[in-house]
Amino acid sequence: MVQKNVQKHWSSQPSSGLQGDRTLIRLSPFILYCGFLAFLGFGVLNPLLPTLVRQYGGTAWEVGLLYATFSFSQFLTLPGIGALSDAHGRRTMMLISLLGATLGYFLFASGATLGMVFLGWAIVGLSDGVASTVFATIADTTTPQQRTRAFSWVSAAIALGLIVGPMVSGILTRLSPVAPVYFVAIAFLVALVWGYVAMPETLPGAQRSHLPDWRHLNPFTQLRLSLTLPQVRGLVASFFLVNLAMFALISNLPALASERFGWTPEQIAPLFALFGFVSVLTQAIVIPKLIPQLGEIRLVVLGTGLASLAFVAYSLFPLSGSAVFLYVGSVLVGLGQPIAETALTGLISTSMGASLQGRINSSLQTIQALARVVAPLVAGWLYQSVHPITPYGFGAIAMLLAGFAVQQVSKTLPKLPVSGNTVLITGGSSGIGLAFAKRFLQTGNRVIITGRNAERLANVQADYPEIITEVADMADLEALQKLVDGHPDVNIVINNAGIQYNYDFVDPIVPIEFIETELKTNLIAPLQLIKLLLPQLLMQPKAAIVNVSSGLGLVPKQTAPVYCGSKAGLHIATKALRWQLEATPVKVFEVIAPLVDTPMTAGRGKDKITPDALVGEFWETFCPVWHTPNVQHYYEIPIGKVKLLLVLQRWLPKLAEKILRPGL
Repeated sequence: MVQKNVQKHWSSQPSSGLQGDRTLIRLSPFILYCGFLAFLGFGVLNPLLPTLVRQYGGTAWEVGLLYATFSFSQFLTLPGIGALSDAHGRRTMMLISLLGATLGYFLFASGATLGMVFLGWAIVGLSDGVASTVFATIADTTTPQQRTRAFSWVSAAIALGLIVGPMVSGILTRLSPVAPVYFVAIAFLVALVWGYVAMPETLPGAQRSHLPDWRHLNPFTQLRLSLTLPQVRGLVASFFLVNLAMFALISNLPALASERFGWTPEQIAPLFALFGFVSVLTQAIVIPKLIPQLGEIRLVVLGTGLASLAFVAYSLFPLSGSAVFLYVGSVLVGLGQPIAETALTGLISTSMGASLQGRINSSLQTIQALARVVAPLVAGWLYQSVHPITPYGFGAIAMLLAGFAVQQVSKTLPKLPVSGNTVLITGGSSGIGLAFAKRFLQTGNRVIITGRNAERLANVQADYPEIITEVADMADLEALQKLVDGHPDVNIVINNAGIQYNYDFVDPIVPIEFIETELKTNLIAPLQLIKLLLPQLLMQPKAAIVNVSSGLGLVPKQTAPVYCGSKAGLHIATKALRWQLEATPVKVFEVIAPLVDTPMTAGRGKDKITPDALVGEFWETFCPVWHTPNVQHYYEIPIGKVKLLLVLQRWLPKLAEKILRPGL
């Protein structure tokens, strides 16, 4: 009831008679205010920094270094802030971020030396989790259908901060060069008090992740872990390219206008004001209307296309000297950039489970910080060393590549999500099992993995605190019973654990125990686990059994007779079990794997596929079948070259045996 009330009154409320994409979004004023604050400091300081730095004896070099210090500070801490947000809740991290910004800006304003100015803004950067926590809070309290529209409203509030900031700076500098900075500090202090009094916790305890090991809170590790989640890599790369192009534009356009054509700051300011104004209108009006009609993927392509046209228009300015091209470019980029970035943020968020929202939103903020560091360097080098128009050609290409990457990723995105399940995966500490775990975790499922190696399991949990780990030997019936008793809510089981010995069966040195070990692990244990789980699986409205077999269960190789026999047995048992359960809610899948690059196959074979590729191919079939009844012929899922093997087995069985007999 508490969570229901939070969602109803804090963030969004469905209007009567409206469902799905047409649901009315009502955002908390506090969340909108925090979104406004997220870039208010930048809006105030952008025109002010040269003056402030000069009064301490600094130069343009120190101005650039100050920007880099802030961006690098963000880069260091944002992933950690996201992980802590997922573990401790949004309210705690929001208050910490607001407190850090308040102290940092007061120190910035009151500093008597340039070093104190650097220290103040470094503190702001180190604690800058306001924007990522805002987006994570919205993700907690909106449905996937509402989320991108809600993000567009907050992005409009952020853009408003960039418009209001220069106005505040222009007015208050008449009183003192540091008066605008005090204004920002007070604005954050107001948010701190407001949040302490009024902000509820939006992440329920049951959805929180475990606190990760401190060594895993560094930005490079967290960013790497976010990028290892399937289907996110291409989207994150697109997000980086969009921001790289935009920050290259922001950092280079004033230099182009002033150095090449003698424009004054008063002439340059309207360009940014026009961009901000169009951006706000786009976020508040255009995006909410386009989302139901086009969806996020088409919006990204539309936005990057418009932005690339904007960069073409900007590139015509140094060739012609006509200001018309600058204003046309500002309108186009004000339309395209927010459409692309907001749709990408929504697309990435909706592809992740609730327990990962803080991590992924902070990773996106980290990527923005990285883009802010890299973009000015790239744009400056192109401008000085190649030609004044090359930064804009670079921006156009980056935008087009971002759109292309999203189109490619969209081909692998399931049309219907599989989320809200409890998934038990045997042999989940590495290889195929870990790839399954990451995919189900990413889409909002509770994931439990088993393994015999406690150290490997501990490493997985350190990297993915949301995953539950259980040390268990699948050949031990008591361990299986304990596993089932400890997790009565499991509704999807993936029997992946397996072992393969390659040996000469007639060799007397080979222990006879190898036969029992392989048969128990590969065939008997999966069937025993299914037998123990069936009472609770049959009680679920939807349930699935997924057995991972092998192409060697269809056509054997001579060096592993017991392994091939065990997989053949699992293949036949899975089919028979599917027939027995076809009138129940339990769907029985078989993944027939080719040679996969796992620790079990290390040092042998060639042309292996990766575990992520296997799971990706499985996912394309599993997701629609999970939501669709009566599609028995899709429950058997051959992967990669196994499709060809099935054809050979049927039409040219001798050829299939000749190919497989020596092994791959």
